[in-house]
Amino acid sequence: MTKKYRQYNDTQAINDWGQLFSDQNYSATLTINTDTTLTVPGGGIMGAATSYNVSPTVNGNNKMRAIIRCTSAKDVWFCINGTAAVPVGASFAAVTSELINGQYIIARDVIVGDVLHFFCAAAGASVSVSFYALMA
Repeated sequence: MTKKYRQYNDTQAINDWGQLFSDQNYSATLTINTDTTLTVPGGGIMGAATSYNVSPTVNGNNKMRAIIRCTSAKDVWFCINGTAAVPVGASFAAVTSELINGQYIIARDVIVGDVLHFFCAAAGASVSVSFYALMA
């Protein structure tokens, strides 16, 4: 079960201060050049009203906050509901992936059933994802 995300003024930033320990934690060491996926869990989400736990399509209210951490020395590319990939070329182009690295903890609002994709071109990149329930 997932704990409700605490939205108080003193803990709004994602800095690991003041959050309860999530009971929805996932981690993986990424395989080189392989799109690794994680489906946002659902059903019986602790901290969310019952109507939010039915399915991802009911009013779009199965909202979660994904807290994502990765190893600091590796560049990891991240995408929601699309294939993550390392961009190519020396000029800017539209891409589906975001670059994340271990210097920062990032948070993204997701919906139960979304598929998170992670990709790394180097060996040994580890990723951790924790989920917190959000109200609509």
